[in-house]
Amino acid sequence: KIDRRIAQLTVNKKGVDENGQKFLEVTFSEVDRDGNIIGASREFTLLGHTFFVDCWVAQFDDRYVEQADNLRSASIFTFKRIYGDEMKPADGFPLDDFSKPVGVYAKTEASEFAQQIWADFGNVCNDLNRQSELGIRAVNGQANYLPPKEGQTYQITIRSSGGPSLVPLKDKDSL
Repeated sequence: KIDRRIAQLTVNKKGVDENGQKFLEVTFSEVDRDGNIIGASREFTLLGHTFFVDCWVAQFDDRYVEQADNLRSASIFTFKRIYGDEMKPADGFPLDDFSKPVGVYAKTEASEFAQQIWADFGNVCNDLNRQSELGIRAVNGQANYLPPKEGQTYQITIRSSGGPSLVPLKDKDSL
């Protein structure tokens, strides 16, 4: 039942352009366990006033989590895309690219195991035998979203035995 911080999303601007189109200007940053930014932050302009962070999640059988299995001790997660509520998901901006694993995604046994799942995601989702072979109890896509506040930073975490969560970080002034 441990939450791991994996990314932050800051809403830099929330507005309406001269054509009446609602928009959000956001910054997406991957972070380490201490909240330090890993790699380059990316900025996006999304259409609408609600953002969606779309991902794929694989959750493993409890026995693997309880036994601290090297590859299956925690749910794994990949960011697919980010988009606004006035955009089609397919028109969203891609986030993770496992074809070029670098930094936190550098080639490791764990990243190669995850790649097996992501590379064949559609089949893994629909094949109970394959899920059993991999030790998976649930595998699916998930989009977290909320109507954000301008200037707010949101933290995206994943629980060892569950899926991702999206929560606002406390303002520095309220600490």
